[in-house]
Amino acid sequence: MNDEIAKIVEEYEEIPCDRRLHYQLEDKDEKFKKQFNRYVKQKSSALNKTNIINTGSGTDEVTGLNIQTVNETFYTEHFDEVVASMIKEVDKRNYSFRTIDGCLIVSVYNTSKMPIHTGFNMWKESVGIDFPTIDLRSSVSSPLSYPLFLHPFSINDKVKLINGEKVIYMSLDIDKWLKMFEDKGVNVTLLSKKQTARFNTTQIHSKVFEYKGQAIEIEYKNVKQMLSDGIFERMFNQFLRPSSAIEFFKYGHDKVGTFLESPLV
Repeated sequence: MNDEIAKIVEEYEEIPCDRRLHYQLEDKDEKFKKQFNRYVKQKSSALNKTNIINTGSGTDEVTGLNIQTVNETFYTEHFDEVVASMIKEVDKRNYSFRTIDGCLIVSVYNTSKMPIHTGFNMWKESVGIDFPTIDLRSSVSSPLSYPLFLHPFSINDKVKLINGEKVIYMSLDIDKWLKMFEDKGVNVTLLSKKQTARFNTTQIHSKVFEYKGQAIEIEYKNVKQMLSDGIFERMFNQFLRPSSAIEFFKYGHDKVGTFLESPLV
């Protein structure tokens, strides 16, 4: 059926005659017509996306908002090399601790030599962090995560991380991190639990990140954005520095603000 529909669409694209298209569909059953409409809608959507990629501008089909592709490249800073050195330290003393940008704590353990949860949780409690503990292995099975084998670790260590002989635990002092936003001139607002629930049940996009049941809104250059899980995936899976995440947000908001101020919008 799709082959027949594709032929009809190709003929119409070659010679756009509405009368001929009407006669071609006139005797078709409802199943064919519904499939024809689905096919045309999917192709139209694909063409729209292709046009956005090729031209750098267009309209988002879901929100109706204008899209403008930024051709510049923003280089984020990562701490994967720090983690790589920690993994080597574990071979000598079975554990290694680091604090990244004063707000993200990282521990690497040799699980065959010492208990792991006890030490990390005690460290979290001692510095007043109540953010969840993130185990790097939790991202291994996710198809959207950054592949573990692309990190600058030895192949032997990558295997040990996968089978649990070595583990990497991380957690974030989110209050300190949000304070870093404010120190950089970015406004931070915690939505109430009621506002958050309303937002997550009425918006058409994916659910936003919640901290203790509250969504987090950041605003810079008059552009507002809700934090989503994606930025935390970057920190805990791609080892993006928390300070660089803030600069990444500022860069994006600055570009969006400039775009919205354009007389062409």
